[in-house]
Amino acid sequence: MSSITYIVQMDGPDQLVKFGRTRSPKSRIAQLSTGVPWGLHVVALIGSDCELDMKRRFVASQVRGEWFKLSGDIEEIWDDDLDWQMFRSDDPMHEEKFYDLDEV
Repeated sequence: MSSITYIVQMDGPDQLVKFGRTRSPKSRIAQLSTGVPWGLHVVALIGSDCELDMKRRFVASQVRGEWFKLSGDIEEIWDDDLDWQMFRSDDPMHEEKFYDLDEV
């Protein structure tokens, strides 16, 4: 499997969000879980390279390293505010794929 973009959110009071890329989402999320004081949950696994686009879009919300504090609920931002066209490839052979963690 090629690498996929993940979005995870910390369950703590700040509910920080991290965007990243990995070939092994389960392993990567397990690694991240050991370094945070709260649990993590997966918001999305996306089969396109949109990590840098997301980090650029939310740069004003960056709090430390690769963690972001988004105003509002990530699922609302996900549904209402993100223009998914900006994350889609212009390659006609490209197919957008969203995964469940159990699929990868």
